[in-house]
Amino acid sequence: MTDVFRDSLGHNLYRIGQLVREETAKALQPFRLTPEQWQLLVVLAKHDGMTPSELGERTLRDKTTVSRILPGLVKKGWLMTEPNPKDASQFKRYRVTLR
Repeated sequence: MTDVFRDSLGHNLYRIGQLVREETAKALQPFRLTPEQWQLLVVLAKHDGMTPSELGERTLRDKTTVSRILPGLVKKGWLMTEPNPKDASQFKRYRVTLR
């Protein structure tokens, strides 16, 4: 029974995802970044000035998760915030800083 599970496509895809995440985390350690933080930085590098909702749509993460990750990136100096020029009542936008 365990061989059937171990040989299943779903199990192997899940395991590959785990291994990729572990190796990505190791590579990001010198920068004090998590894979989740890195994902947001990559998106913002291509599409600078996004709200948490926009980032969530691009990264397939919910807004709550994105909103929890962003302040850490601001604190580390990777991002800066600015008011949203389209709607002042909306969440602020985030931009990549030059490091």
